[in-house]
Amino acid sequence: MGNILHYMNSNKGPKTKFYLKYPIHSILILISMFITQGITQNSDISSEPLWMLILPGTLSEYDDQDRENEITDIVTEIAWQSGRFEVFDRYDVKDLLNKFYPVTYATLHDSIIIKIGEFVECDEALIVDLLSFSQIGVPPANNDEDEDRNFIESIFDGLFGSDTEDYSDNIHTRLTVQFRNISLITGEEIDRFNVRISHTGGTKSESEKRTLEDFRQAVLNELQMMYQFVSEVITVDGLDLDLKIGSNLGLSGNTIFEIVGPNRIKIENGEKVTAPGKPAGLACVQDVSDSTNRSHIIRQWEIIKPGYFANEINKNMYGLQIFFLPEFPGDYIYIGAQFHYSPLAAWDFGGGLRYTNITDSYKERNNGFGFGIFGSARIISLTAIMIHTRAGLDFDIPFKKDDDDNIVATDIVSGTLGISASLMLAKKSDIELHVGYRLSTKSSHWSYDKDDQHFDAFWENESPVVDIGGFYITIGYKIIFL
Repeated sequence: MGNILHYMNSNKGPKTKFYLKYPIHSILILISMFITQGITQNSDISSEPLWMLILPGTLSEYDDQDRENEITDIVTEIAWQSGRFEVFDRYDVKDLLNKFYPVTYATLHDSIIIKIGEFVECDEALIVDLLSFSQIGVPPANNDEDEDRNFIESIFDGLFGSDTEDYSDNIHTRLTVQFRNISLITGEEIDRFNVRISHTGGTKSESEKRTLEDFRQAVLNELQMMYQFVSEVITVDGLDLDLKIGSNLGLSGNTIFEIVGPNRIKIENGEKVTAPGKPAGLACVQDVSDSTNRSHIIRQWEIIKPGYFANEINKNMYGLQIFFLPEFPGDYIYIGAQFHYSPLAAWDFGGGLRYTNITDSYKERNNGFGFGIFGSARIISLTAIMIHTRAGLDFDIPFKKDDDDNIVATDIVSGTLGISASLMLAKKSDIELHVGYRLSTKSSHWSYDKDDQHFDAFWENESPVVDIGGFYITIGYKIIFL
């Protein structure tokens, strides 16, 4: 048959398809309808790569056509290397257009893209439009001759000012690319978004290289959001699950899946209605093979069975914790809020602010504030309990009045090391108990500022000493933003 599709698989680039010279249009459309029907029936599972047609927004020659083609090739390479997509080569599309459309189109209209979709086995099209690319030398933001000059003013002067200095070693590069994601099955536009990247510094080539590196990462993040993995739970072994997604699709460790029950059939007004399954828990990928992976359940509020579905969560899940240190050991009390960057992952870090109440060697309580940063590593994970080791660095500033009635302050730097246990209360909330030891230097130097001058505190006797070292216990309530 003249319309038989031939595949060429290569480990060095995107998989491409080639056509014989005289395809039969009607049979191709029937094949396309058959493929479409098959994809629709299996839309709940995405454990296979998505066929994607990636094209530049323009085909005719214009000033930035070569650069738009370069950007399109970069997007194609990223999509293929991610493992989530099989990419149809745009050069074959150009040959296809030359055969079936004698007119040279300056812009790929949606109707043409949909028509192309009738001849290629692709699920979606991604149209790449280069909206702007510019490079210009700008004055350094920290120019010694004008330290107060802000960065926007520097760029404005570089673009429109009369400055004749050579800023070829401080190039500002701007890149804006628009993406349109179109379904080749329904013909509807799925999504439209822009990626804007800029970088200042270095020569033209250096600045462009850095801009393209940032562009690659931004595009990878967007592509991962476009096609999220969905797998069936094959087996359940205690707290471990086997899922049918592996490294062949670019899956890596520490990816988190939400486990959801199968669709439910309800009877409403005498008619059958399909309702989505209920979420049952979260699992984190531990070991990855070529086509499968073993994930560990890190949160569970319903029974998980084989046949459930695992939906990839590729957005970061932040956490916010309200915590307090009760009067133990008694000379250091605080309450505050703490941000967690990835509270459910194997590694977490963050920081926070707190109000403090510290007792000094005068046995007087001093109000103040503090802030700190921390990092933690997960060591035990059960269905409702997660245990981490944690290390932190804190900075506290208590206030008091000296013997001359001046409001004075001192600063304390301390390091912490401890173990925290999170107990799940609900799907998105925990109560956390943290036990640790604080190593702190004693502080007895108090000072204050007045009229832009710095003064030492006045004491009739020895300076009060602050020491917050020792064991401590904090209790917190944590909300996780899933």
